[in-house]
Amino acid sequence: MNRRLIVAKNASPDMPSSIALGSGAGNSYRPDVDGLRALAVIPVILFHAGIAGLSGGFVGVDVFFVISGYLITGILHRELSQGSFSILKFYERRVRRIMPNLLALLLTAIVAFSIICIPNDLYGFGQSIIATLTFSANIYFYLKMGYFAPLAQQIPLLHMWSLGIEEQYYLLFPFILRFFFGLRRSVFFGVMWVLFFASLALSTWYVAVTPDVAFYSPACRLWELMTGSLLAVGAIPGITFRPLREAVALLGLAAIVATIVLFDAKTPFPGLAALLPCLGAGALLHTNRVTSLTLAGRVLAWPPFVAIGLVSYSLYIWHWPVIVFTQYLLQRPLHPAELVIMMVAIAVLATSAWQWVEKPMRAHSIPVRRLLFVCGTGAMLVTVLALAIVGTRGLPMRYDPATRRLAMAANDTNPIRAMCDHPSPSRLNAGQVCHVGPKGLPRFAMIGDSFGDALLPGISRAAEQSGVPGIVMTFSGCAPLPDVDEPAGLCRRSVQAAYDLVARQPSITSVMLIGRWPAMVAGAREGLFKQDGIWLSDAQSHKTGQEENAQVVARGLLRSVQAAAPARLVIVTGMPEQRVDVPQAATLAQMFGWRQPALPRSKFEARQAMTRRVIAQVGTMLHHPVSTLDLAGAMCGASECPTVADGTALYADDNHPSRTFAERLSGSFMPFLDEATETQSVEQNPDHPLMHATGKTIHE
Repeated sequence: MNRRLIVAKNASPDMPSSIALGSGAGNSYRPDVDGLRALAVIPVILFHAGIAGLSGGFVGVDVFFVISGYLITGILHRELSQGSFSILKFYERRVRRIMPNLLALLLTAIVAFSIICIPNDLYGFGQSIIATLTFSANIYFYLKMGYFAPLAQQIPLLHMWSLGIEEQYYLLFPFILRFFFGLRRSVFFGVMWVLFFASLALSTWYVAVTPDVAFYSPACRLWELMTGSLLAVGAIPGITFRPLREAVALLGLAAIVATIVLFDAKTPFPGLAALLPCLGAGALLHTNRVTSLTLAGRVLAWPPFVAIGLVSYSLYIWHWPVIVFTQYLLQRPLHPAELVIMMVAIAVLATSAWQWVEKPMRAHSIPVRRLLFVCGTGAMLVTVLALAIVGTRGLPMRYDPATRRLAMAANDTNPIRAMCDHPSPSRLNAGQVCHVGPKGLPRFAMIGDSFGDALLPGISRAAEQSGVPGIVMTFSGCAPLPDVDEPAGLCRRSVQAAYDLVARQPSITSVMLIGRWPAMVAGAREGLFKQDGIWLSDAQSHKTGQEENAQVVARGLLRSVQAAAPARLVIVTGMPEQRVDVPQAATLAQMFGWRQPALPRSKFEARQAMTRRVIAQVGTMLHHPVSTLDLAGAMCGASECPTVADGTALYADDNHPSRTFAERLSGSFMPFLDEATETQSVEQNPDHPLMHATGKTIHE
């Protein structure tokens, strides 16, 4: 299953004070702009807190980008017009605006997360601090993505990607603006429109091809800031007809509200979908003036909205770490009362930082030298602490030996995952796969998803002990079934190539099929953070939904049996999906004296029931029972499925067994391997593709 969650879609309200620029306005305060900030930041915070009804709250990023481009470009344009432009003054304003509050947040977060984070998570946090300070967080998080990367809800500084986008924009844009400003007005506007449409086209293309690039790339986000920039320099004519201004403003407000309510994780984003909130924000900025607010502008200028808008930058940078800290500590969804307490904590922290850190350092009464000294000292301190975290790989010395043993289970994973997981179709067609057991032609094959990858150390140990050679092919995040399409659409060819390889190898008499069957059947991920709507389809699908998922899995299992023939197919089932991240929860329980978590056997059985019905349905189609290997007896007790045994965490996260646990389960695979020992007689053909395979043999 695809683990990516769209919680990563957040905003960075990094803007100067709301002076009026463009649209014929003078240099005066515009309360509607602060109200527009509030309209952006409130949905972002509520969306991240999991409040229902705001599935598109992430569009606040686009609204903020437009406001930022509008205000900052307006300042630069006015200074260029007056001959007072100074790049040093520009960056001084950026430092005053961003750095003091950001450094206060980072120092606070270092202390807080050093208390609760296990080394593996703290190590990544330290890396993200350095990326944040260098305004490259968007690039860092893009490079760190992957199926086994931490879930978005557990990355304290994930929201800093948008700050990276903005600062990368302002690293170059002032120079571009300065270079083309002296040219004819038509040429100047033409250059800006070319940049706008080129970026929009790039964003639209990448959304269709590689959505993650479109999300994190500054080139794909440039057009959003350019929307505000075009307004600020007067590239879009003002609207003088009052009824038209009122109508455009109301449409702009409606566009933003509609996207907040109607967009969701399935909306292709940013691309063309981002035009709606961006144009909505642009319409509100363009139609309102200091001396003449529209009806929509007066709504935004409501004092409570203005008050929230004034602290929007502080609210934004503080809210996400507080949410992550709370969820990390509790390891479960928040109750309503806890949610209210968390919101109050966000408001108090953000307002305090705005009042005592941000406002004083933005005052021009603070000399530049003092500003640079304070920010430079703070940045050096944060950097030293971050390097200490990274250099020690998460400060494991914080724990006593027993606690450290639990915490380090996050790293107790399949050691050859990078080599064996997700072999490409070309590798599979050439027979380049990972081998387990002794040397020789394989007698069995294992095809699986991430659960197969997690169990591979146990299968490898069993193969060595039984003297049965085999091959293993895992595809994390994919249904290991032929002719089944995933939401990401990246699995089908590789999985089919695995079955084709088995068909070309007559020495294989048994195939082990391992999958996260309950998640595939239900179309929903269980664990620390649930995910619904993971729909599968095949050539016979005419709709999507839970009922169709069950039928797709049934048809896929039937095709698996047929594709593996004449080899016997055995389906591995009964793997518990825990509700907490086990290394995290076990470490916190050890530290604070809490009871170690465990999944009740009743909930496990309820989750497995639908999978068992699907497997029984496949047996009916085949007119004989399907062979299964049920691990429930080895992984669960009579009343619960434990997460810790003999002081050792049994899982590396909330669902995947640790390497240690997988090796303890090796005996469970012996019956399967015993039945694979009667290998068909095969001539040692030197031209056989597997005789020339470059895959590694695993020796434990």
